[in-house]
Amino acid sequence: MLLHKLGHAVEVLCPQDGWMVPELRAQGIPTHAVGMKGIQNRHAYAWMLRNVKPERFDLMHAHLSRATYLGFVASMTKNVPLVSSVHITTSDPIYKLAARRRNRLVAVSNFVRGVLHGKGIPEKYIDVVYNGTDFADYGYAPPAGVRDELKIPSERKLIGLV
Repeated sequence: MLLHKLGHAVEVLCPQDGWMVPELRAQGIPTHAVGMKGIQNRHAYAWMLRNVKPERFDLMHAHLSRATYLGFVASMTKNVPLVSSVHITTSDPIYKLAARRRNRLVAVSNFVRGVLHGKGIPEKYIDVVYNGTDFADYGYAPPAGVRDELKIPSERKLIGLV
């Protein structure tokens, strides 16, 4: 949504179920909701093959493996660069296939980058953008409120893991 707020033209192709469709549309972002699981992914492929064109899109972003498979086909057939986010260590062959031409892989850590490189993907196709949350954006909540919310007795030690 930040790109949209900065004035970039953004369109989203996403699964028809879940929170994304109403949230994106509420932000004024053109959103194309289609089935993407199993046999329904043909709807996503059809949309991309009809609509992805270099004169319409400068690049595509795919989030995780299923979206990378979808984006890879359009990227290769329509000559629009693909940027794919990789969050986990994976042996999925799509990432090695996608790492070509103007495409990029974005690993969320140096560890994931190393795994991708270890699977034979050249470093020149891998960038690292750390996945994290800026906690300065959130107000401090006193531990008592958390204890009450989670029903943790006050005599118990409370340990948080981020």
